[in-house]
Amino acid sequence: MRLIDVEIGRYDWASFECGCTKSAVHLAGDLRRLAKAQSEEEARALHIENHALIQSIPQQPAEAVASVLMAALAGELSPGARFVCLDLLGALVFNDGELGGEVPGDRPAGVVAAVPGCVDGCLPWHRRQRLLRPEGDRDG
Repeated sequence: MRLIDVEIGRYDWASFECGCTKSAVHLAGDLRRLAKAQSEEEARALHIENHALIQSIPQQPAEAVASVLMAALAGELSPGARFVCLDLLGALVFNDGELGGEVPGDRPAGVVAAVPGCVDGCLPWHRRQRLLRPEGDRDG
């Protein structure tokens, strides 16, 4: 079983309201397709950013999406899919949400603050994995 599948399984996607205003249950499949994409165009065609963010403001599934993206980055990805994962992760971390203020709508204020914390929590594991790779495989 791949790490991305384990990470997707940790979340109750149906309990999140997606940026498309429906249940975020479809994001689990979209994230799997992103990890399998063979080109940047194929990965971008999924428009995951429109479901995790609205105008650069994280939505309810943002923390789960960030966590799944970190898991995807630990696995084998095409260069295009890796680029899209990193681009989306950057948008989720460096978002336009206000950390201390009111958050519009029904989104919990913690979503805005939680995404960077989620990514920070994954970074030590990623560093260890990179260091454990054979010398010639550290760029991927």
